[in-house]
Amino acid sequence: MPGYVHHVQWSVADVQKCLQNLTLQFGFCVLGVRDGEVVVRAGQTVFLISQKETRRGDRSDAQPLPGTAYPRIRCCPGRECCHGDSVFNVCLEVDSVKSTCRTMEENGSTVIMSPQTIPSPLGPVDFALVTSPCDNVVHSLVNTQQFKGQFLPGFTEETCVTEDRIGLTYMDHITYVCREGESQAILDWYGETCGMVRFMINKEEGE
Repeated sequence: MPGYVHHVQWSVADVQKCLQNLTLQFGFCVLGVRDGEVVVRAGQTVFLISQKETRRGDRSDAQPLPGTAYPRIRCCPGRECCHGDSVFNVCLEVDSVKSTCRTMEENGSTVIMSPQTIPSPLGPVDFALVTSPCDNVVHSLVNTQQFKGQFLPGFTEETCVTEDRIGLTYMDHITYVCREGESQAILDWYGETCGMVRFMINKEEGE
């Protein structure tokens, strides 16, 4: 079963503008970089900020990179993205990528990239990519237990010192927007695949 959120990936029109907002207003620091992508952290919260597609191109959801690198995962692959700046990939750290991927597939997910091991000088990372029950949201699945780097293979690491004055520590929750009537099926999917249970947000809420 998945253990925690490894990182959340955003697709944005202007990486540098987003980076400036996160660092200056919320105290995030740069954890790693590569062309078109920046990784930032505040406390235990990690965001991967990716440049939005601006023209038609490769129609694959994820672009394998040569060598020993984590794939480039993209929102709206092969076409100009019609969404505003938004989250589209919630990456889950799991005990077994193969087992979790199989369970998600059995519960309706499409496997975009099959389970594989990404080798690197800092240690291997197990990886897969699957769809979720929500439109425009995917889950990359990783196991980084043997990886000694700060984020994932393929990123140039930076010295990351967060601003204590901000006080951000953990990601409390992630909100999905879904169509009316879809929420129960989504809750059931995460219960079956991730062992999640419903969290009541007020005393008047019922099952």
